[in-house]
Amino acid sequence: MLSDADLVRIARDLAATPGVVAVALGGSRARGTHAAGSDVDLGVYVDGRTFDRGVLSASVSRWAGTSVTIGPAGSWGPWVDSGAWATIAGMPVDVIIRDADRVRAQVARARRGEFAFHAQPGHPFGFLDVAYAGEVALAKPLVDGAGFLRDSSAALIPYPEPLRQAFLDDLWQVDFLVDAAAKVAVAATPPTSASA
Repeated sequence: MLSDADLVRIARDLAATPGVVAVALGGSRARGTHAAGSDVDLGVYVDGRTFDRGVLSASVSRWAGTSVTIGPAGSWGPWVDSGAWATIAGMPVDVIIRDADRVRAQVARARRGEFAFHAQPGHPFGFLDVAYAGEVALAKPLVDGAGFLRDSSAALIPYPEPLRQAFLDDLWQVDFLVDAAAKVAVAATPPTSASA
């Protein structure tokens, strides 16, 4: 099992890659709710103009002991960018690339109470763009030399009231979807022999 100290060592190595701004622990491991078989989510925040995917791939490969390739930008879809799945010390590790400029933009939108859902593989109901803000608010920074994660998280404390209100105002969609589903269910119900 990867210890917290192991994760810091891995993060420092990944952070030496040109264009990497910060590395954070996310998911259940960051929240302290992980189980023995839980994977490890490493968010790697990058400057898309200078980020060297080849160097990061080589770093992850060294830790995994096998070839691992960080895909090109957009290879995991328009909102997840790219990353790699690896196994390090017997544990599944997801390396997830996040463009720092996009994260900054979504933090600003969250503060203004703006959000939208976008088509994204693996997200059948759409990807919530301000989820990026939630990630930096809840992630555990492992390497954050320039304070990117610290500053992004601080901008979201307290929880932005405009975003809370925007989510509440948008709840009408729940009733709309349930009502539409009920109409389809009634229309699709075949008549019984007694009513035929």
